[in-house]
Order: sequence, then structure tokens, then C-alpha cells
Amino acid sequence: MCARRRVCSGAGVAVVGVFLALLAGCHLPVSAGGGPMTWIDQPLAGDVALLEPLTIQVHASDGDGVAVFEFFVNSSPLGTLDAAGGRLEEAHLVWQPPQAGDYLIGVRAVDGAGNSGDMASVRVRVGAPQPIAETPLPQPTPSAEEAQQTPTESAEPSPTSQEAATPTPSTPQLTLLQNANCRSGPDTAYDIVDGVKKDSTVVIEGRNAERTWWWVVRPSGTGHCWVIASAGKTSGDVQGVKIVSAPALPATSTSTPAPPADITPPVISNAAADPQVISASVACGATPAQVVVSAQVSDNVAVHSVIARVAGVGEYAMSASGDVYQRSLGPFDAAGTLTIFVQAQDTSGNAATSAPLTVQVVSCPG
Repeated sequence: MCARRRVCSGAGVAVVGVFLALLAGCHLPVSAGGGPMTWIDQPLAGDVALLEPLTIQVHASDGDGVAVFEFFVNSSPLGTLDAAGGRLEEAHLVWQPPQAGDYLIGVRAVDGAGNSGDMASVRVRVGAPQPIAETPLPQPTPSAEEAQQTPTESAEPSPTSQEAATPTPSTPQLTLLQNANCRSGPDTAYDIVDGVKKDSTVVIEGRNAERTWWWVVRPSGTGHCWVIASAGKTSGDVQGVKIVSAPALPATSTSTPAPPADITPPVISNAAADPQVISASVACGATPAQVVVSAQVSDNVAVHSVIARVAGVGEYAMSASGDVYQRSLGPFDAAGTLTIFVQAQDTSGNAATSAPLTVQVVSCPG
């Protein structure tokens, strides 16, 4: 799930880097709850994103070191990422929104002592590309010569050289006055196959008889698509542009819609570590050298896996007995504090993480 962000501009990354470098030399703040202070660098509050993978970039600071980042969407756990334990850490997580809508993204961090900081959150809107209002402008009535012209074959010709798509001063072109859809035919009933951004220019190689749609070289990929004439202004010699016949309209689909995707993460309850004090390396009197981590896990479809993750140490698969999962951990060589999380994932890839569990590892006297 985690990946390097690809939507952040180079300038944005540089600014964040300079900010983190300056902050590292300062007296680092802490949240009101005593844990790390967390910032969401991207996306920003109020951002509007396409329905595609969205990179969440965060950083946090804490005097005891940042151990874990926890990500949430609409208050439901999204996933966790381990940090290196430094006083100032950053992380990237890529999230695929399940559908268009408004989402509340939240992130909090846990320090090396197991303290959770305050939640940082931003609200963003995710939306699929919306069709552009495609109202044709009034156009002159075609001349008798145009009305009698025989349409070309529906199959679009392939350019024979790079020169076919290279604008020249006399090449017919369309400069967009707004973002516009590029369709498979000259009507809004045809599928959207590409998009043209405002202020961009495309080469015109055909038109419909009414001059209300232009047949243009596709901005991305190869081939052609249709842009409504009212979306832009023309330049070059458009009088000699040939008429291109429209392809057949696509058949209306009668297939049954696919069921909605499962976006509900597993539910983790009754997470516990017993005992909460263990001995380093070997048992010491009544103090054992191992701890049993257990939790009750359920899911609306099916649980795929449950692990116990010891921050800075490793991950351990937990065994199921009904809906109760457990794992014996230890012994551990060094005395100190262990921060343990129970993490569950269902068969659709949705993940959940428990609140941190704390276990003290003590040295045996003598």
C-alpha cells in the first residue's frame, strides 16, 4: 500500500524538506495529549482529487522519538507505517478512494514510549471526471456543396508521418477555452475516451457536416477523438477540413452492475498483553520471559490475517481459535519497554490496527 508519492511537485517536496530541516534543529513541540505532534503535508484541506490513487504525506515530531504513524479515513483505520524512531520523522502512504465523495483523512503518531499524539486531519473531495456541458454554438447552415459531400469511411485514417500531427501556421487547430471531453463520436451519447485541458491546442483533421464537432488528434496516445466546437476557438485553415462520418453509437449495456466493493475493515476488540511485565532472556522466579498477545477479530466478509507487531522488533503471525487470535512472544534479550500492536487484514485488503499495548521487560536481579 505504501509508495513514494507521484503527485507532489518538485517545488513542494523541496519546501517540505527545508521545513523539516529547520524544524529538526528546534525545540520540538508535543501534542496536548503528550504524544507526537503530527502534520499532514499533502493533501491540503479542501483539495479536490481525481478518483485515482492518492498519496498522503505526513511528518511528526516528538522528544522521545516517533515510532509509528497511524492513518484513518472517515475515522476508520486505513493502515500503519513504522518510523525509524527519530525525533522528527516523515511517511508516505498511497490510498485508493473507493468512490467519489467527501473524505476526512486523519493521521496520528505514536512515540517510542507508546504515547499517541493528537489526530491531524484534513477534509478532501474525491470525484471522477465530470462530463463538460456540451451545448453547441449556433453555426451557419452548410452550403449545398457541403450537404452533398460524401462522408468518408468511419474508420479513422492513421497518420503516415509525424508531420501529420505537427501544427504549422496553416494547420487547422482548436485552442480550448475550458476543459473538455474528447469522445468516440460527435455527440454526447458517445463514450469519453480522452480529455483536453483548458488553454491546450489540438490539431483538427476532420469535422461533422454541421461543423458542431471537430475530429482531432488525441492529446494522449494515438488515433482521433471528437471535441465539441463550442469548447474552443479555431485557427488556421478550417475551411478545407474534410467531413468524417460518425461511428455507430455504442450499444446500451444491460449487464448487471457489479456488487459494491468491500471497504469495511476488520474490527479488533479486547486486545491484551499478559503479563505486562516479563523478564529479559530467561524467566526470573515468578516473572516469565514471554508475553501472550491476544485479540478478538471479526470482519463483515472474512479475516485474511492477523499479526502482532512489536515496534522496532518485527511482526509475528497470530493463530486463531474461533474469532480469538493469540501469539506468545519472547524471550527478549534487552530490558526496556515494548510497544505492541495487533493488526488485521480482510480478504479485500482492508486493514485495521489496535491501540498500542505496552509490556515492560526487566532484568533479573543477580
